[in-house]
Amino acid sequence: MGKLEDQYGEMERKMRDSQAVPIPILIVEDDDTRVARFERWMPPVFRLVHCRTGGAALGLLERSDPWDFPGMMLDFDLDKHSKTSPYVDGEQALHLALSRLDHSTNILVHSTNDAAASRMVADARKTNPTMRIDYLQVTQKLFLAWLDEVWWESVDRYNMFVDHNHVMMSRRYACVIGTDWLDEEGCPPTSADTDEEFAEDEGAVPR
Repeated sequence: MGKLEDQYGEMERKMRDSQAVPIPILIVEDDDTRVARFERWMPPVFRLVHCRTGGAALGLLERSDPWDFPGMMLDFDLDKHSKTSPYVDGEQALHLALSRLDHSTNILVHSTNDAAASRMVADARKTNPTMRIDYLQVTQKLFLAWLDEVWWESVDRYNMFVDHNHVMMSRRYACVIGTDWLDEEGCPPTSADTDEEFAEDEGAVPR
């Protein structure tokens, strides 16, 4: 087991012991295999809130507070599980999200549809920090680079601080992060830290 997996395992134990709540990231994606891949790459300080359809995303966003999600991930084509009429695609879900979520929320468009993804990114960048990574080209290194941005937004948004037990806390989320997991500046592992541990996964083309 690599160093990073050891650290994640220790974090998960501390989170269970303290009943900590991971920071939520909204993902709008109809392919469960893709979601599972992102979850496998994601440090346990975060959790995915998964909407399989655009309609489900609209309903959740309408009930959400602007500060609920420091990060949001979207696909464009969402027809696998969609039974709503009219059909709601990722671009429509994004438009509502931009009107509901705070402008500091980080957006990741991972659609493989180049034309739609370009439109989505252009619209989102008018108000929010936005990145596009084609899912067919995504790696853990690229994904963690985006999560770094979400992490710093979370630290600022939720007024996190390190308590006397060396646990990263906030008023809203008790995200347990052992200080041995953070670097000297209080940062989480960056993409560079994962190159060796996940080199075999980097070479695989996601399907």
